[in-house]
Amino acid sequence: MDNKGITIIELILILAIMGIIFLIAIPKFDFSDSEMKRFGRELVMDLNYIKTKSKTSKYNFDNKIHFITSAGKKDSYYVSLKGEPNKRVYLNEKFTIATNLVDKKNYFTKIGVPSPRAGTIRLINNSNNNYIEITITPATGRIHMYEDVKKGYQDDLEYEMGTNK
Repeated sequence: MDNKGITIIELILILAIMGIIFLIAIPKFDFSDSEMKRFGRELVMDLNYIKTKSKTSKYNFDNKIHFITSAGKKDSYYVSLKGEPNKRVYLNEKFTIATNLVDKKNYFTKIGVPSPRAGTIRLINNSNNNYIEITITPATGRIHMYEDVKKGYQDDLEYEMGTNK
């Protein structure tokens, strides 16, 4: 008698071996950059919200966003409406906020212009030194997040400060 099929035990054995090979061969995926982009989009929405609220507010400096960066702790920011804290957002431990905004805060005038000045906010992924930039344009108050994740935050920082060789 000529058997031309395989038994259930052979089939299970082949599937188990293939499963082990796939578990070893598939690298661990790092989704921290997409988490950083998600956080960046939330920050842009909060900045736009403050800008809109400032246009309808009685006073110029009622609505602000404050960035809190502290070594060894989670970086965060909070939204202040009418002088009262309204929303606080904490970053994951592997992310850092770097900004050139005056006193690490920003607010908008009644016509939507950033005050005291515009600037750049960088969200840095400390695990791989990737970062994204959010810019606030001086004259118009336009808030823009660059969707491309940039690589090598430390290298770019050294270049900007003129310390690279």
